[in-house]
Amino acid sequence: MSKKATQFYTPPLHNIKIMITHHDNGEIESKIPYVNDEQHGVETWWLDNGQKESETTWVNGKQHGVRTWWNENGQKAWERYYVHDVHLALIKWDYRRNVINVKVSTMELIEAKIKANTTIINTIGKPKKTIITGLNKLVPV
Repeated sequence: MSKKATQFYTPPLHNIKIMITHHDNGEIESKIPYVNDEQHGVETWWLDNGQKESETTWVNGKQHGVRTWWNENGQKAWERYYVHDVHLALIKWDYRRNVINVKVSTMELIEAKIKANTTIINTIGKPKKTIITGLNKLVPV
């Protein structure tokens, strides 16, 4: 996919920017929000026919929440769940909406990833703690 144009829209709050790219046919390809030059908010991508392709939620430059991809028929193909860039789970569906794959990190692996991630975050002065209350309720503290 080649991009026709890239532009930045700056709303009235000057620390917020939205990068917008376009397909060759003029349709919007992506909208990516930034706050203080870090991705923050919902990043959205579309196919050149205008159909949504993916959404990813970002918090302070890290994937946090659900990342969703749709297939060319507009059906949800898969979701990944994240807490501050730590991948927790993956769910995939087939064209008939049957779950065909579920991968969930073990609690030990999740805790190790969060601990490692927290250590990295602490070294740059942005401490974060996260309480995991379930895949649908990821709560930053």
